[in-house]
Amino acid sequence: MATVRRATLAPTRPLITPEGVDLRIRLADAGTRAAAFVLDVVIITTAAIVITIVALFGLRGIGFGGLQPLFVVWIILIFLLRNAYFIAFEAGRRAATPGKRIVGIRVASRSGAGLPVDQVIARNLMREIEIFLPLSIIAGRGGAGVADTLTTIFGLAWALLFALFP
Repeated sequence: MATVRRATLAPTRPLITPEGVDLRIRLADAGTRAAAFVLDVVIITTAAIVITIVALFGLRGIGFGGLQPLFVVWIILIFLLRNAYFIAFEAGRRAATPGKRIVGIRVASRSGAGLPVDQVIARNLMREIEIFLPLSIIAGRGGAGVADTLTTIFGLAWALLFALFP
């Protein structure tokens, strides 16, 4: 007896064009979105490391030894780098970051068009609360040597919960 396999299709959303054509937009699954996010984080982290190394060599070259006050400036610049990266790419014409383009997805509103800039900004500032805040707490406590298991589990669960939301 032959068995029939059913392909599990990603959820689709109907989109009716002004001409009356029903286009079905396929929504990306959690794995695809997570892969795009990881690729974007790798790109941002690589850029941050390169910028940090260049800045450190530049500061040492001019004889600046007190790097502790610049740590606050560095944290602010990394925050701006992360948010400018996502906002600039998602508010652009392609409505997709390089990570999203690699996996073949983009940011779209319910009408199928790109999101307005204010929605892109709100979306990306929420990402700070949902993803980067708990990961920063884990990294900060781990760097101080006081990260306990409960804090680590809570932070990772928080980050994964929001990372995998549709």
